[in-house]
Amino acid sequence: MIKSRLDNQKDKLGKRVIAIICLSLIGLVLFIGCSQDSNSVELRPKAAIVDQLYLLEANPAFIDQAKAYLEASGFEVDIYQGEEVSVKFYRELPKYRYKLIIFRAHSGLMQRQEDSQVMVKEATYLFTGEAYKQTKYVREQLTDQMLPARMVEDYPLVFAVNSKFLLTSMTGRFQDTAIIMMGCGTTYLNDMAAAFVLKGASTYIGWDSGVGIG
Repeated sequence: MIKSRLDNQKDKLGKRVIAIICLSLIGLVLFIGCSQDSNSVELRPKAAIVDQLYLLEANPAFIDQAKAYLEASGFEVDIYQGEEVSVKFYRELPKYRYKLIIFRAHSGLMQRQEDSQVMVKEATYLFTGEAYKQTKYVREQLTDQMLPARMVEDYPLVFAVNSKFLLTSMTGRFQDTAIIMMGCGTTYLNDMAAAFVLKGASTYIGWDSGVGIG
C-alpha cells in the first residue's frame, strides 16, 4: 500500500498563500503589460485554481478569496474541483494557456511497504481526484509515471503523477506560467519544479516540508 510520506498537519496556509498570490500578481501583471504586443487584441490573462483537496476538505472561503483577488487583478479565473482533477486534466493542462495556476492539491514523497522495510520513492507526486483502477493508464504505471496513492487512512486510492509524467505524457507547453503549489513537500526535491520549468513555467513556488489542509 502506498501513502504520502508527509502527513497533513493543521497549520493553516490560507493567509500565507494569499500573500504569495498578491506578490505573484504584481510580477505577473507587470510582465504581461510589458510583453503585450501593441498590435494584438488585448485579452484578459487566465488563472486556474486546481482544488483536488475539495474531495477531502473543502475550503470555500479560501477559494472565494483567492478568486476575488485574481479577478480584481484582471484575471479570468477557472476553478477545477475534486474528480475534475483527473489524469487527463493534468495531461492536457498546458493547452488552456493559463498565466497562473494554484494547486490546492495533496502531494509529497511516497513510500511502499515491502516485507519489513519501508521503501521511499525519490520523486515528488501530485495527487489527482481520479479513483485508482489497475487497468487504467497501464503504460504510465509500468513506466513509473504514476502510482496508486491514498491521501489519508480509509480513503479510496487515487492516481498520483510525478515529474516523469509531466515530461513524458503531458501534452504541449506552458506559456511562462507561474505555478503555486500548496501541497506537502513540493520543493523537498527539485524534480517537480524542474519538470514544470522544462515544460515552460516561468515560476514555481512550493513548500519543502509537510503542511496542513488549508
